[in-house]
Amino acid sequence: MTTPTRPAPISGTVAVAGGTFHLPRIRFKAIPAWFVSLAFHVAIVVALALATIPDLGQKLAIVTLVDRSEAIDNQLEVLQPLETPPLDKPAAEMMASLPKSSDRETPSLPLVDVFKTQSTSFEPTKINFAESVAPSAVNLAASIESIGSSSLRGRSTGLRGEMLAEAGGSKDSEAAVKMALIWLAKHQRRDGSWNFDHTRGAGRRLSPNPGTMTDSQNAATAMALLPFLGSGQTHTEGIYQEVVGKGLAYLVRRQQRDGSWWEREARMYSHGLAAICVCEAYAMTQDKALIAPTQNAILYIVRAQDRLGGGWRYSPGQGGDTSVLGWNLMALKSGAMAGMNIPPVTIIGASRFLDSVSREGGATYGYDQPGSGDAVTAIGLLSRMYLGWPREQPQLARGVLLLAQQGPSKDHLYFNYYATQVMRHYGGELWTEWNDKLRPQIVAAQDRKGDATGSWFYKDRHGAKPGGRLYCTSMATMILEVYYRHMPIYRNKAADDAFPLLGEEMKKDDKQKKDDKKDEKKDVG
Repeated sequence: MTTPTRPAPISGTVAVAGGTFHLPRIRFKAIPAWFVSLAFHVAIVVALALATIPDLGQKLAIVTLVDRSEAIDNQLEVLQPLETPPLDKPAAEMMASLPKSSDRETPSLPLVDVFKTQSTSFEPTKINFAESVAPSAVNLAASIESIGSSSLRGRSTGLRGEMLAEAGGSKDSEAAVKMALIWLAKHQRRDGSWNFDHTRGAGRRLSPNPGTMTDSQNAATAMALLPFLGSGQTHTEGIYQEVVGKGLAYLVRRQQRDGSWWEREARMYSHGLAAICVCEAYAMTQDKALIAPTQNAILYIVRAQDRLGGGWRYSPGQGGDTSVLGWNLMALKSGAMAGMNIPPVTIIGASRFLDSVSREGGATYGYDQPGSGDAVTAIGLLSRMYLGWPREQPQLARGVLLLAQQGPSKDHLYFNYYATQVMRHYGGELWTEWNDKLRPQIVAAQDRKGDATGSWFYKDRHGAKPGGRLYCTSMATMILEVYYRHMPIYRNKAADDAFPLLGEEMKKDDKQKKDDKKDEKKDVG
């Protein structure tokens, strides 16, 4: 019988670009010929790749330098979704356990170019957290005599009923608000947070229509807290002190060192919503524990603004869109009312962005280009009101008339939320007609049976699927709180109080334009 022979050891040298590649000397007891061939060709491919890697690296570097089509967010210290341990402590104890303002470290803000403010003359003041109020080098709320005279005073127990009756609310609308707060309180989680998927958490959670945006707990918590604050409930006053206190404590724990509540799902929406919550809570209570979170939240918005276009979008430095601008401008407004630092150039930049997406001189607005969308037009008009446009502004009147002609939507909550605020601030017969249509419609749509009692769900094309029943309930509740959530702008000149320097800059611009026209006429003559 013939004894099988072993295959010869594999060895040899392969010539490649830039030199030779030596194959290792390997011995195998029994190996198929196809495997030997495969190994040989793989070795050649690897050798060729190694020989060309330097050139490839250079090409990748060039591509990286050229491709700047979208802002990147890797400079942010982003929170990843996490499960915090259950907390059964009372709200007062949770708030008391937070670091005192004097114990907090000065935040280390990221030194990223896109975060630089547009004005070299403004440098955000480093905060001495031991002070009773945040220092204010440029304080756009300086003319507000006290928090009691701010646009939040309508939420107080004494004024709320008076404003409810005066502005067109009813017993039914207030009953709907009370039921909504009960539903929201039942769906708070033990760590103080809420989730857009309201079925997550302990207890009975059988209401249908959970949201799909499950990793945006900052946004969900803020969205759930806003109706409580809108109704005058804080962690120091009201029947929901425990609920509000735990929610605020959760947000403060989740705030990053750079001041942000940015999340990968809801992104700058998360930050804007959370910033409004903390700013309003501080303005309403003057709780020193909220000074640092409030000021740092505002500074983050300042740095996140697009330094060229003046807007805000999903990530810091991106070219803006009207929707994200709406929430973050409201946060700046709330911060100004609380006495926080707002650089004038930030407000001027926001106005410049609105100019870039407007049509008909500012009567209608687009998303990120000039247009006339329904919800974004309402956001644009409300923003103009906050930025100081007078009631007599022709473009404002024309835009309000367009909203009135369109009327409240039966299922578009996002549009109704902003348009209702525009109509409420504008006032007059147009507001009365709008409210007479909207209020009974919202009240009638509230669920009144089973586990969903007190909540809403609309097939809203904007946020119903990701935000679910929690989003819908929050938005509908805030619509029904419009009678007292904010004092009407053209009644107490809240816009002038909050952003007085913008008006001065606009006057300077107008004067400069007139002077330029005079010079042009002289030149032509």
